[in-house]
Amino acid sequence: MITAVLLILTVGQVHSEAAASFLRTTQQPNGGFISDQLKAGETAKPNLRTTRTAVRAFRLLGKEIPHREKVGAFLLACYDEKSGGFASEPGGKPDPISTSVGLMIAQELKLPTEKYLQRGLKFMDEQTQGFEQIRMVASSLEEFQVTVPSATKWVREMEAKKRANGSFGEGPAAARQTALFGVAIQRLGGNVEREATLRILRSGQRADGGFGNDSPDPSDLESCYRILRLFHRLEALPERIHDLRGFIARCKKNDGGYGRTTSEPSSLHGTYYATIITSWLDELEQADANSTRRRWQFEDVPLGELPKHWTCANSLPALSARWEVFEREGVTGLVQSSSSGAYKQFHVCLSDYRCINVDVRVRLKSISGELDQGGGVVWRYADPKNYYIARWNPLEDNFRVYKVVDGVRSQLDSAKVPHRVDWQTLRIVTYGRNIRGYLDDKLLLEAEDDQFAQAGLIGLWTKSDAVTQFDDLQVVAAFKGNVEELATPSTK
Repeated sequence: MITAVLLILTVGQVHSEAAASFLRTTQQPNGGFISDQLKAGETAKPNLRTTRTAVRAFRLLGKEIPHREKVGAFLLACYDEKSGGFASEPGGKPDPISTSVGLMIAQELKLPTEKYLQRGLKFMDEQTQGFEQIRMVASSLEEFQVTVPSATKWVREMEAKKRANGSFGEGPAAARQTALFGVAIQRLGGNVEREATLRILRSGQRADGGFGNDSPDPSDLESCYRILRLFHRLEALPERIHDLRGFIARCKKNDGGYGRTTSEPSSLHGTYYATIITSWLDELEQADANSTRRRWQFEDVPLGELPKHWTCANSLPALSARWEVFEREGVTGLVQSSSSGAYKQFHVCLSDYRCINVDVRVRLKSISGELDQGGGVVWRYADPKNYYIARWNPLEDNFRVYKVVDGVRSQLDSAKVPHRVDWQTLRIVTYGRNIRGYLDDKLLLEAEDDQFAQAGLIGLWTKSDAVTQFDDLQVVAAFKGNVEELATPSTK
């Protein structure tokens, strides 16, 4: 039986050219987007709301917005000069939702918003009625970090609908309705009761792993999106994360897109929902698993022993390594002290710290070695023959990053470094398929790889007869911005 674990998605899987390729098929000649593929005889009717979703999806996927100038022209064709609002489509009647969406598209496209913002705010303040319009207007107010006179009244109107148990609905739709109201209230400056809200949201997860609307039918990605958005804002996770990832995976279609449900064909909205939900889950899981920084300085470990919860592994059957806490020249650290390893033997000492995206650094010093010297760190360690490794070798005067797959090491990047035998600080920052490597705070390695996309252990590594001392190992969660903001290495 295929388990949900085998269907787990990662950011790298969703963040793909296949999904972007599908999204491109939904763009129309006038620059706007439609959500669903047209059936025979249907006429395309692109609108601003769907176009906004497309623009956000391309950004999340790290792809360029296709025909950006046409998207801008479509947006401006929906603007109503007389009222200061936007219509859903060119020539249509302006409305608060389209005005909110239009302002956000202008912001995404980096168009000058001065002409539209103040008039748009006035239009929305005067014309907004009902919860659906309020919640959509709240989105642009938050994005632009502004408010309107009616905002306080809107919050009071929404809070008045809260039930005694803290929810904003009942039955199968309670979690979804609570999420919709909770996000809108937060965006307008109100507060939600965190624990009561989380209890209601978690109770809405269904047997298939997803969340749904007021129907007891199987889950849908739109409801998952609405609910996960509030989980993300509250910095909390649903209970059955793997089951939710499995439901998302089952919504994926052969064309690279995602349907709103497991049985529906690909749509723009389904693909967007899958992309952003997966991104939120990755971020929340990382923060949850690594909520506190971990640091090992080894000074509180008895000499000759391993730190608590650390284990050793070798790539070859023969156990030739000896990892122990050792004091040398006044520094207490974790040392691989055996010089009897075979040339192709990899020695690994593993912490109990498991993660996907991580910023890890360690001080290390090469003590001796005729066949090999130095060492490094491993991450996303699955077993003795499958993991990533970055290592410094003073015998070869280089710094390299590898992946080890079924015991075979493949180089991903390499940099020459000046010869040194004293202490070095090695640092790796990895997020998704992106890997950045530093030696003494200098960025030298840059690679992309998606061989290992699941969480794995963090550890230390040496090879062959290398005797190496490690000290001050630090690990902390890494996020997308940590690798996006790094410059391209200037020295290779």
